[in-house]
Amino acid sequence: PAAVFLEPWPYGFYRPLVTLQFELFHPIFGDWAAGYHLVSLTLHVIVTWLVYLLVSATVKNPRVAFLAALIFAVLPSHTEAIAWACSVGDLWAAAFVISSVLLAIAAPDQPTPSNPRLDLFPPPATPYSASSRSAGQLRPREGLWPANH
Repeated sequence: PAAVFLEPWPYGFYRPLVTLQFELFHPIFGDWAAGYHLVSLTLHVIVTWLVYLLVSATVKNPRVAFLAALIFAVLPSHTEAIAWACSVGDLWAAAFVISSVLLAIAAPDQPTPSNPRLDLFPPPATPYSASSRSAGQLRPREGLWPANH
């Protein structure tokens, strides 16, 4: 599994957490696509729960938080992330970004040595979020604009 983070990437995408997930689940699911969809669905449920926690923490109304999470859960724009096993990076990124925001919200107003303020530096989940999405989406692609731009 360490090779996932160190080997060259022949596919043009650097998504080590997604690749690691596929390497860990391939011995379990093999070519059985439903297993990978089950993992995506489970991650979607976790992200929906995190949306509930985030809205609940900001709005302080459990009914509004439940309604927001319910709308998020059934929103048709999430179809690709759940239906396509290769799009699981979107779910991982959402989980880590929302977790980072929740950690920042939970930070104390006055830092102490045992409980520092998390909003002064990127929360621990931020690097995982960045490694869930392909870095290729963050750099210019051939043909979109001049290479020397």
